[in-house]
Amino acid sequence: MINDLFRKGLVFAIVVLFVGMSFISIACSLSIKNNFLRSNEPITISRGTLYVGGSGPNNYSSIQDAIDNASNGDIVFVYNGTYYEDILINKSYLTIKGENKETTIIDGSSKPTDGLCFSGYPNQADYVVLKGFTIRNWAGSGIKVSSENNEIMDNIISRNNFHGICLSLGNNIITGNIIISNGAYGILLPNDNENNIIMNNIIGLNHYDGISLYCSNNNIISGNTITSNERHGINFYYSRNIITNNTISSNKENGIDIICSHSNIIKGNTISSNNGDGIYLAGKPDGYPPCINNIIYHNNFIGNNRQAFEKRSSNIWDTIYSSGGNFWDDYTGNDKDDDGIGDIPYSIPGGNNQDSYPFINLDGWPEESNLPPGRPTIFEVKYYPSKRWSFKFITQDPNGDDVCFYIDWGDGQKEEWIGPYDSGEEIIIKHPFLSKGEYTITAKTKDIYDAESDWGTLKVTMPKNKAINSLFLQFLEKLMERFPLLETK
Repeated sequence: MINDLFRKGLVFAIVVLFVGMSFISIACSLSIKNNFLRSNEPITISRGTLYVGGSGPNNYSSIQDAIDNASNGDIVFVYNGTYYEDILINKSYLTIKGENKETTIIDGSSKPTDGLCFSGYPNQADYVVLKGFTIRNWAGSGIKVSSENNEIMDNIISRNNFHGICLSLGNNIITGNIIISNGAYGILLPNDNENNIIMNNIIGLNHYDGISLYCSNNNIISGNTITSNERHGINFYYSRNIITNNTISSNKENGIDIICSHSNIIKGNTISSNNGDGIYLAGKPDGYPPCINNIIYHNNFIGNNRQAFEKRSSNIWDTIYSSGGNFWDDYTGNDKDDDGIGDIPYSIPGGNNQDSYPFINLDGWPEESNLPPGRPTIFEVKYYPSKRWSFKFITQDPNGDDVCFYIDWGDGQKEEWIGPYDSGEEIIIKHPFLSKGEYTITAKTKDIYDAESDWGTLKVTMPKNKAINSLFLQFLEKLMERFPLLETK
């Protein structure tokens, strides 16, 4: 404790010495910023049309030549034919359109590269529309996207040796495509990939998963047909997303496979005839990151080898009585009061959870009404000194409503309905515990219509060297936050 006090006191002295240097740094930053702003000209948006494969003015023999000669905002129209070229899209606001998706073909002939690449920094290709092509036979991925705010629609993406589509950045829309028979994933979202919409695609016969997400949050996967993939229909690792209104069937392993992920919403899907589990949820043996508080309701589970399974996982399988849970075609209970909901719960194998309100009939749920948010998930943030005594709170609202949090810290202190925050938003709150001991933090949420969730809990232990017993130490902590470069990792 003495060493810690000495270190913090020394930091305080150094902070005073460095204040003058901070003013110099700010002045330099403002000068650089002003020069940068003066050097950037407004973007000029053209509206011309360039043609590929035709005759006459503005016609090119290759798609790449047309893109190279296009300006921001141009349309590149490609006539029917087979084009043996890999393509780099390095301009924004383009529309690249094939005449007919079945007969306008970009063929790799197993060339060892990706088919179409949306360029990333520094020549990032944003706001590009790609539609109306067959993209096939590439040794890499059919399409690789390293930019944002693009739309990939109405294409056939097949027989590529790697992925059909690899999204490396967020805020893209993938819609109306046929993505089949690729050598790895149909669609892959790797690290930190957020706010994509994947909807109304046919995704099947891929060698791994139909869709795979790794550390990717706040994506919407909706209205897709995901079938006959060699592993899972949809696979999550460490991700938080919304999966709704998909048909997920006949995959060789699990329909939906969720690993170490929390606060997902899985709603309105028909999950059938998968050779493994209809849905499988699992956490790590050490419990971190957890696989908890996923909300699974209004789904049809039909004819899967095993309908559902939880392993080191605890999730929510129903909402309120009037809204109900899921339909299970192997449910054996009765409905004596004829309300459409089974009289006894449906047990979820692998744990102690159950669907308390299983539906008797396929699609038996009523029209959507307002539902409460999911039970919040709470984490202690442990990584850096400036984040000590910080806690992260997350919840999802099934209706997408904004939410407020009520937090009881377990030491007599409370945060009463702070917010509102977006559904799915991670909030971090610092709370210093003033003495050592074990505390149970509890939190609940409510939406804008005052529908309240169940309580989420986290137990934490504050040993002597972590608890704060001096207002002076709290003051020094604030200084450490204000000047994070002076921290020792």
